[in-house]
Amino acid sequence: MSFGIVRVQKFKAADVKGIQSHDRRERDSRSNPDIDKAKSAENYSLVSSDNLSTAIQGRIDSLEMTKAVRKDAVVMAQLLVTSDHDFFKNLTPEKEKAFFQQSLKFIEDRYGKENVLSATVHKDEKTPHMHVNLTPIKGQRLSAKALFDRNELKSLHTDFNRSVGQSWGLQRGESREEKRKHLDTEAFKLQTKKDQLKERMEEMTKSSAWIRADDVQPKVLEKKLLGLSRVEESPEGIARRLNENFIQPMANRVNESARESKQMRQENADLRQEVGQQKAEIQELQAFQRQFGGTLKPEQQKVVLEQINQFKAENAVESQRKMAEFERQKAALEQAQRKAEERKRVELEVSRYLRNTSGTVGQHMEQNKQIMEQWDKAPDKKAFEKAVAQHFGKNKDQEMER
Repeated sequence: MSFGIVRVQKFKAADVKGIQSHDRRERDSRSNPDIDKAKSAENYSLVSSDNLSTAIQGRIDSLEMTKAVRKDAVVMAQLLVTSDHDFFKNLTPEKEKAFFQQSLKFIEDRYGKENVLSATVHKDEKTPHMHVNLTPIKGQRLSAKALFDRNELKSLHTDFNRSVGQSWGLQRGESREEKRKHLDTEAFKLQTKKDQLKERMEEMTKSSAWIRADDVQPKVLEKKLLGLSRVEESPEGIARRLNENFIQPMANRVNESARESKQMRQENADLRQEVGQQKAEIQELQAFQRQFGGTLKPEQQKVVLEQINQFKAENAVESQRKMAEFERQKAALEQAQRKAEERKRVELEVSRYLRNTSGTVGQHMEQNKQIMEQWDKAPDKKAFEKAVAQHFGKNKDQEMER
């Protein structure tokens, strides 16, 4: 039995341009390897918008709000509508489009047709799905928090199944919160650990930039009249220089690590789903034996039982193999996460060492990069860290003597 799936994701103004680019396939995606560019021409829109940012601002301007919208406010929500491969493989293109049109009508009736910015159907990934972008407005007020509270997210799945899913033979899907409750203890601990890692990496992005006092002093851009007058950087120029030379490169490295971790989490989730399907098939065979065992002749029962036992044995072996592979991948992921944490710790320690040496921020970054490349190759990393600490300790003493 297939499930009707509807998911909600919230976005701030800075995210809108990227969402529009993804929906329209305006450039190649480096974070989604499932996109088949040969099939992108089959994608289509049920509601179009030339520019999401402009459309959002126009909708906000039409509201009678007494306060200005905060810069960090959620200005757009995206609803994902889909099901599984088995559901879509039995639909003709016409029926598939009718399913998405009915789903869009449900969303427009629920959140206001005037708030729907765009609706795009993607057919160039593993499973057809629709992205519906809308402005989260409730009572003439922009508030995604008020519109999509916990009760709304729960009732959304129930109402979507009643209005759309049941007419297509779909079961009610689960929200992320409901699905999380159904994870077994081991999987829940693993997911929690990964979430904590992501939070630590995001925190590093905010706090990993150490700027010395002389770094924020304006640089002399031009000297005139034999050096008697000069042109210095503006405050904006200082901020731009520091962001480009230090903060942004560090943030890029952290974000890249987060994307790799997310991809590995998805691969593990897919593997767990396959194992669950194998178990369900075994239970179905057992139910078949209980149902028909009393209506077949003894020799027929024997034949069916032998076939069932053969299938069970084959499924059990396959399940064990997949579980073993899942455990291997899980161990590899945890090892990679531990190494990433250790590397980040060492990188930050080296940055602190370099702060006490002469040189520019750019030179420190290059030195840090070279030292970490040596750390990656070092067979005994503890000994390497000790040698680095001793080296910078001597340099510090030498500078104090001078």
